[in-house]
Amino acid sequence: RLDPIAKRDSRVDAIFERSIDSSLVIPVRDAAFYSWRFDQSPSSTQRPFVVMHENKPIGLCVLERKLGRVALVDLLAPGFDYARALHAALASSQASSFVVQLNESGPFANQMRWAGLMPRERKPFQVLATNQRDQSIFEASRWYYTWGDGDLDQVL
Repeated sequence: RLDPIAKRDSRVDAIFERSIDSSLVIPVRDAAFYSWRFDQSPSSTQRPFVVMHENKPIGLCVLERKLGRVALVDLLAPGFDYARALHAALASSQASSFVVQLNESGPFANQMRWAGLMPRERKPFQVLATNQRDQSIFEASRWYYTWGDGDLDQVL
């Protein structure tokens, strides 16, 4: 089930800490960020939730709803719980269509495809970093980002 997040929810910090993987590039998704990005947004159309499984918080998701469509604005869970959190978000959405923005070469892209979410549009993977960085930083497979990492207050 999905539990709405209000203000600075300590479960957000706990899930973010469990989701950190040093092999991946994942922007910060702590309680302070979630409060600023979603609770204080101008339109309040993107709603954050803690994904619960058997009364245990396993992930975070942000949904935006409009006319039977749902955008998965953000999804974060430790790797071992990611597919379960994704399926909970999809099942809870009650949408006639579902959209997500995700790096199709990045981590968890296969879970999206297994859930039935297929790529419709493509754009090149772009990273700007100095030459002094480890070259692995340029590998698309290491980058996890969603609409939640941007500043769009509405995507539908």
